[in-house]
Amino acid sequence: MKLREKVLGGFLVSLLDISAGVFLSIVTAKFLGLKISLCAVSFGIISSLWLDLDALSLLKKGAGKWTHEHRNLFHFPLVVLPVAFIACYVLSNGYYATVVLLATFFHLVHDSIGIGWGVKWLYPFSHKNYKFFGLKFKERRIVSSWTKEEQRRDATLNGDDNWLRNLYLRPSVVLFVEIGLSLFLLISSMFVVMAL
Repeated sequence: MKLREKVLGGFLVSLLDISAGVFLSIVTAKFLGLKISLCAVSFGIISSLWLDLDALSLLKKGAGKWTHEHRNLFHFPLVVLPVAFIACYVLSNGYYATVVLLATFFHLVHDSIGIGWGVKWLYPFSHKNYKFFGLKFKERRIVSSWTKEEQRRDATLNGDDNWLRNLYLRPSVVLFVEIGLSLFLLISSMFVVMAL
């Protein structure tokens, strides 16, 4: 896969999170009676993406069926949500703390629905990954959980080495749903801005 395909695929994979960061930063400002600034919206976008900083290494080696293993650094909701909220509150104010909490939470929910193997919702009490409304070993479930060994076995049996190309660089249900939801959030953001 060429670098430009990786970059475009990475953007499309992140588009829903980016749109949520924009929407949540604007809605939070509206709710708190604050003015919207480029800095605040940029912070919303960063807050929705920071969990995937370690995924940048995939630009070099590629996004194969082992991509889910990047979620072993920051994707721990019971740890990252309070730490990010408190850090932003102490270093800045309640607005930025609220935005980082909401945008990070959205990212974690997004990573727990649809493709992939979910996140470690109960870490440090459990090391299992949890996913909602997905497949586990090709069986549909409301909640699925995987140990690291089960994850590796499922990735070996059912993983797609070309998931980025097949789901985001070609027409697919995943691509259309995520673009549709992204457009909804961005259009909704515009309505909130106009209502200010």
